[in-house]
Amino acid sequence: DLFKCSKHKENCKLYCHTCEEMICHICRSIQPHHSHEVSYIDDKLGESNKTTLTQCLSSVRTQRKAIRSALQEVQDSKASLQQQSENALGEIAGMKKHLFAIVTARCDGLAAEVREAEDKGRRELERRERELKVSLKKLDAFHCLSEDMSLNGTTEEQLSVTKKIVSRMSSLSSSISMPRASIQPSVGLKSCDREEVE
Repeated sequence: DLFKCSKHKENCKLYCHTCEEMICHICRSIQPHHSHEVSYIDDKLGESNKTTLTQCLSSVRTQRKAIRSALQEVQDSKASLQQQSENALGEIAGMKKHLFAIVTARCDGLAAEVREAEDKGRRELERRERELKVSLKKLDAFHCLSEDMSLNGTTEEQLSVTKKIVSRMSSLSSSISMPRASIQPSVGLKSCDREEVE
């Protein structure tokens, strides 16, 4: 049944070279095969077809080998790519950890410097605050004395204390007239520190 004509149910004893298919004797006499190159199926035709089949098989084997080789290259490349990616990610993670440690240490150092500058500035300002309070207290006393003398003192008493008050006022004023900028603390980050951290 495998070699019977599907149209006429006859044995296929002929081979149409034009259509490259087996046909029966009825097919040979009708369209489209009646004008085609047709021959009987015999050992000679079988040998010729076997040669063609062998050539096809050889070509298939060569192509299979080439494809398997290409497939192996692709699989090796995938494995290499994955390994390279894992190595790069590991290096990035290590670099991130290292940089984080450096930045953290630097930030801690800067924070310590700021706290130290703050403490130093605060101590200086507190010292200056105490001095100014003492000076203010003295000025209050001079004010009271001067006011009392100007209102109630005799000429002799006024002459007696005026020189002393003027001298002490001059000395006190010189100690108060410290430039303001000299007592301003600096606790901010310098531009170079900011750039280093960033």
